[in-house]
Amino acid sequence: MENRKTPNKSYRIWWLSPISLYCFYLSLVICSYYIPEDTYITIYRTNKYIETKYLAYHFICFFFFLIGYLFSKNYVKENTTGSEPYKNNGVLWEKLTYLLYTMYVITFFSYLLWIMNFIQNNGISRILLLRNLSNMALILEDIHKNSSHISGLTTFTELGIVVISLSTFIIMKCDNRQITGRVKKLAYILVAMACVRAFLFSERLAAYEIIIPMAIVWLQSRDIRKHKTLVFLFPILCIGFVLSIFGLLEYQRSWMKHYNMLYDSYTAFTFERIMGYYANAINTECAFLSEIGFNMLPFRTCEWLWKIPFFSSLYAKITPTNVAAIYNSFLEEYVSTEFNNPGGLLAFVADFGYFFPIFYIIFGAMIGRLYFGFINRHLFCEIMYPCIYLALLELPRFFLLGQSRGLCIIIGGLLIYRTIHGVLNSSTPYQTTYTGSPNPSATLSSANQHTEMAQS
Repeated sequence: MENRKTPNKSYRIWWLSPISLYCFYLSLVICSYYIPEDTYITIYRTNKYIETKYLAYHFICFFFFLIGYLFSKNYVKENTTGSEPYKNNGVLWEKLTYLLYTMYVITFFSYLLWIMNFIQNNGISRILLLRNLSNMALILEDIHKNSSHISGLTTFTELGIVVISLSTFIIMKCDNRQITGRVKKLAYILVAMACVRAFLFSERLAAYEIIIPMAIVWLQSRDIRKHKTLVFLFPILCIGFVLSIFGLLEYQRSWMKHYNMLYDSYTAFTFERIMGYYANAINTECAFLSEIGFNMLPFRTCEWLWKIPFFSSLYAKITPTNVAAIYNSFLEEYVSTEFNNPGGLLAFVADFGYFFPIFYIIFGAMIGRLYFGFINRHLFCEIMYPCIYLALLELPRFFLLGQSRGLCIIIGGLLIYRTIHGVLNSSTPYQTTYTGSPNPSATLSSANQHTEMAQS
């Protein structure tokens, strides 16, 4: 097969590097450290807990993360996708498409349950009141109070993170227009549902977690070397975009309810508000270590584990107190309940105490392997690193991979890895021309016939 030149292979997008991201977070930690204590008390309604020793903790954690990252750089795997031989592997595309449809059905019905629960709690008449734009903020607040999630079911909407990444990859890489056409429609529906959820529930992350992986896969799949300057400055444009969306959603969430009489400028409120989320998450994490100390059992980095029925009862037997309950009472006593993000940069410190260097090395090595696979165009890494990058973006506020939504990313990643590994290591001839049949089973049958002919 012709070895085609891979776009972007010689040009790395600097802001997609986990090290660039981590260095930016250290700058946030330094800024939070130098914010005066009066500012924390008057504006954020909490005491300042970011002391010099916790500043040192952040840099030590980064040091060990960097060791693991550099160690993974020495991991060199045969580049199975650098020349993109999977372009003509019909069985691979069929398997990935079937997997996409399966995960999409789970995600869609989770959204459907969420919508049905939303309508049941609020009623059609209350939802129709949203047509009154003048009272939209009050109506949304009332709707938000009467809405809830179905634990264990609506959580699977977070599988949409993996679904949108895989969907975008198929759209950008697959040559079959019938497949890409169907996947495009599904992707549009998923984006629309996420945006509605972000608006009605004031869950900004619901929109970000769909848009960000989609954008990263799109950038990695395009030849962007002609637009190096634009790509280099893209984070600045993103900051402006995020501030605009954040301000728009925060307008009905907190500006109209509390802060319109305290600020002269809505722009100043927006900037101070978004900085408050990160500064307070970092401060809250330091406060927890200062007042509570290390967890008896790992919790922050694997919270989803203790929500599984068997392990939840086991956790209750081993530990006398629940970390989540302790954290809620801790918020009420020591910090502001309004800014309730627990932070994530020191999650391994809180969970593993003085053994945290080992786990930061492992974490850095795992992230590094995914990143280097991503820039070298390994199939699995191209699909999954955008999802992990999303988790890294939230690291200053919370350790996303340890939460239930993180479990969805892990499950989706394992399913994709199993599918790719199963196809590329099967007895089926590696390159099977994709016939473009609208019926996936027809193509699979054709591939099996080729296999039987080859064996005979």
